[in-house]
Amino acid sequence: MLLVTTSFGLGMDYSSYIVLRFKEKIAELKNPSLAAHDALVHSLPAIAAASSTDVIGFAVMMLAWDFPLLASVGKTVPIAILAVLAASLTFTPALLAKFGDKKWFWWPHTVEAGRKPWRGFKLTRGRAIGLILLTIVLGTIGAYGLLTFKGSHDYSVFMPEGTEGYRAYVEFQNTFPAGQLMPVYVVGEVSHGTVWDPIVMSNIRKLAEEIENIPGVIEVRGPHNPGTKPKELYVSSDNKTFYLEIIIEPSPLSREGVDLVKNIRDAVHKYRSDTFRRLLIGGIAATSMEIEELLNKDFWQKIFPVGLVLMWLAMTLSFMSVWAGIIPLITITVGYMIGVTLASKIPGLYGEPALWFLPLMTFPAVLGVGMDYNSFYMNRQREELGKIAGKPGAGYIASTNAIHAVSHLVVGLGLIVTATYSALILGSSWGVRELGIALAGGVFVTTILAAIIFTPAILSIMGEKAWWPYSRRWKK
Repeated sequence: MLLVTTSFGLGMDYSSYIVLRFKEKIAELKNPSLAAHDALVHSLPAIAAASSTDVIGFAVMMLAWDFPLLASVGKTVPIAILAVLAASLTFTPALLAKFGDKKWFWWPHTVEAGRKPWRGFKLTRGRAIGLILLTIVLGTIGAYGLLTFKGSHDYSVFMPEGTEGYRAYVEFQNTFPAGQLMPVYVVGEVSHGTVWDPIVMSNIRKLAEEIENIPGVIEVRGPHNPGTKPKELYVSSDNKTFYLEIIIEPSPLSREGVDLVKNIRDAVHKYRSDTFRRLLIGGIAATSMEIEELLNKDFWQKIFPVGLVLMWLAMTLSFMSVWAGIIPLITITVGYMIGVTLASKIPGLYGEPALWFLPLMTFPAVLGVGMDYNSFYMNRQREELGKIAGKPGAGYIASTNAIHAVSHLVVGLGLIVTATYSALILGSSWGVRELGIALAGGVFVTTILAAIIFTPAILSIMGEKAWWPYSRRWKK
């Protein structure tokens, strides 16, 4: 599914940008072949920057070699992106060169008189500063939401509401101790003798008492305290291994439950006794907790840092500007944080928990879209600035002209992607809805920041400095 949606979305972005430039050129040159050639030449820097960052954004997933599923995404999706890139750079111009001057090709519109630019608005220093301040406000709100985000492991949010299984789950949680449904387990192997030896049993009781003293733990069952079960069920057939069944008060998959499982794990690992060869924590909650820790480690320590550095390098080389990779990352970061904030706060109004992996799933989607849309606008702003470099207020004029020329396309493409993700909000489970809120919110904010708020404002204020060292060509 990811392969198909990514290929379709990026292919539409690349081709749409070429078509936009063609519609400008055909009105000027009156020759579809020349117009297609010029459209491709002028589109290439933006598409090269966008596609290279798209490939990098997915290819770095291969660094998550602990998770074969994620690593496979890093191997397959970049190939699909390169395929749609090749089609966009060859088939689209060829189609335009052949049929671009035909009325039926553009029906019900026409391009003879040229496309009237979107009026947009005129950028002045005051407006630019105001737009940057608006970005800072949005970034502050998003940063607060991300820093206070506490994700849950309660995967019941993916259960369709109204089903018998969902109602039974909710009834159990409301009637019985939540931890009774999914106990936490400690598996132990004795060093010498058997579990039934008095010294070993005494140490098992001490370990159980250590665990029961942790706030939030209701009861620890095992061979020392089997409850209604035969005590033999807690011991292996060779009498060398045992397990403890830990009932906790909060739901094991809630944020509070996962934090409690961490405390239990720490207590068990700190327990020192020559009686036990090893002690291991198990159960659904413990497994989910370890997946979270491993994924967070892979993403925040390997995938994201490496990806961001490579993307900055790709944008810098594509546009020959050290700022070309920094400015898009600011818009992407703000949009990403707003998306996560919305996805964590809106479900909370209905008493539903936010899933712990929402920040991880939101970032790649916002990153890919944000780099594309920033590239489209920045390429046009650089082109417009090159025509009037050195004139007073050139940065504001160029940014305004770029808004008139290309921002409507960027916003339109962004709204298509936003609408696609918004459809998830109509899902039957809160888990799907949360994904829709995070992705739609993140993509929409990033699109608006890239097309009409932060990127135009900061480029207008910086002027030619934003394009150093490329700007040295204009002086020559």
